[in-house]
Amino acid sequence: MNNTIFRTEVMTKLVQKFPRPNLIGLEMAKKRSVKISGQIAKWDVIHNSRNMAPLTVPGAEATPTGLMSKEKKTSEMAYTRVKKTLDAQTMYWVRQPGTENAQEGEQAVMRELNDLDFMVDQRNEWLFWQMHTGALAYDENGVKIDIDYGVAASHKPTAAVLWSDTANADPLANITAWCKVIEEDGGVAPDKLYLHRTAMGYLKDNVKVQAMLKNLFKSSDGITSRIKELILADTGLEIIVYSAGYVPVGGSFTPHIAANKAIITAGDDYFDYQEGSSLDIKAKGRPGKFSKSFEVEDPSERTVLEEHYRLPVLTQVERMACATIA
Repeated sequence: MNNTIFRTEVMTKLVQKFPRPNLIGLEMAKKRSVKISGQIAKWDVIHNSRNMAPLTVPGAEATPTGLMSKEKKTSEMAYTRVKKTLDAQTMYWVRQPGTENAQEGEQAVMRELNDLDFMVDQRNEWLFWQMHTGALAYDENGVKIDIDYGVAASHKPTAAVLWSDTANADPLANITAWCKVIEEDGGVAPDKLYLHRTAMGYLKDNVKVQAMLKNLFKSSDGITSRIKELILADTGLEIIVYSAGYVPVGGSFTPHIAANKAIITAGDDYFDYQEGSSLDIKAKGRPGKFSKSFEVEDPSERTVLEEHYRLPVLTQVERMACATIA
């Protein structure tokens, strides 16, 4: 192996390409990545015209229309720089090219680098779903971030009767009303509903939902798929149940989408994922994830490091809603 894995360009490519199929927010964000120079995010909050173009007499002058309304926003990006120190035994194995031990050493390095990158991606996932609440607040480790994305109160509703009250809540009426807000304000039809597993449980146990299911399907078999069919037919929304999360240092498991929230979105172009320039000298100002390693003589050890400057930003705030349901 000749320690090729520790070359900066190799490590950087690795951390940029580790697959994260189970972090659905991150996978969505990657498709909207915008690489920029510097560490300041700048974006426009666009309010699309909901007007319809008039018919025009052939040969007549074109009808003038106004420009879209927009607001400019800026914020310093969220920065992460983390590292791990590899143990001496792993490094001894890595230095034995062509041997079984060398393969084990390489696998150990890859596992640790993958785990380091996964921690960075967990933070990326957290940033993505926090954006959907309409605000990003962080005040830890000497870092303070306070972003208001400009989401209107009508797009952050609370169910009149919380879904946890399964005997009296009317989630289908709530969802329909929230979809209407997006349609009227954003001019587009929403197509996705993201729920935590607990929230999906509220739907399963809801008296009104169960009554509708019995009416339509004459059976409660396969209730989850039936509810998804019902919501899709009634509102046009695909339900995505997502309960992945993280464990903060000294804390307990926390889901990325809170159990008391329902997030509705329209399309996949209502946000951008801005990635800024790395601060590390060896990165030479390139934007996106960066990784490197370095050796220390005494004690003899090698450290692997990763850093990332990024910020997800809402560019079309009327095309989503984040409701409190419990």
